[in-house]
Amino acid sequence: MERYDAYYVMMTIYGNPEDNNKLLTFRAYDAETGIIHPSVKTINAVTFMGEHLMGSYGDPLLFFTTNEIEQVVCIDKGWQWRSLYVTPTQPDLKSLLAPVAGNLTYIKTRDSFSTYNEGGNSWSGGNFNMLQPGGMYKMYAAKEASFPVIGLGVDLKQHNVPIMRGWNWIGFASPVGMTVADAFALLSPEDGDIVKNQFDFAIYDGYA
Repeated sequence: MERYDAYYVMMTIYGNPEDNNKLLTFRAYDAETGIIHPSVKTINAVTFMGEHLMGSYGDPLLFFTTNEIEQVVCIDKGWQWRSLYVTPTQPDLKSLLAPVAGNLTYIKTRDSFSTYNEGGNSWSGGNFNMLQPGGMYKMYAAKEASFPVIGLGVDLKQHNVPIMRGWNWIGFASPVGMTVADAFALLSPEDGDIVKNQFDFAIYDGYA
C-alpha cells in the first residue's frame, strides 16, 4: 500500500465453531525463489476466533520467517533418483522417512544400502543411516507419495562437490534448477565427458 510504503496480506481464515480458541500456525511461500518457509512466527500467539478481525493498516499483525526451509520430496512408484537441498533437522532415516514408512522400502547409495524393516519400524542393512544434502540416493517405493524435509538450506558457496575420474554419483544441492553448463561451470571438461540423470544424458563437445 503506497500510503504506508509496505505490502499487506488480507488473509481470511475459515473454521468451524469447535475451532474457536485453537492455536493457529502459519507457513510462507516465496514465489520468487519457490522456497517454502514451514515456520512463521508472530509476536504473540494467534488463536482462531470466528467473525474476528485482527490487525489494521496502521497496526498490522507482523509475520516473521525463520531460517528453516522445507523441501517436499515427491517419490514415484518404483525406482527413482533423489537428492536433498536442505540439511535435515532430523537426518536419521527413521525420523526423516516416517511419513512414507512401509511404502519407501529401499535406499541405495553408490557404496551402501538400507532396507526398511516393517516389523521393527527401522532401517538396516548398510553402513549409512541418514540422508545428507548433495548426496544422490536411489529409492524404491511401492506407490506414489511424498515426505517433507525441514532444516537449513545449503550454502552453495561453501558446498564443494569432488569429481573423481570415472563415474561419480552426484546429488543436486540447489533449490533452483540450472543448465548443465552452469552447474559445471568451474570444471575443465574434456571431449566425451558425460553427465546423466535417471532418464537423459548430455555429452561435452569442446568444439560446440
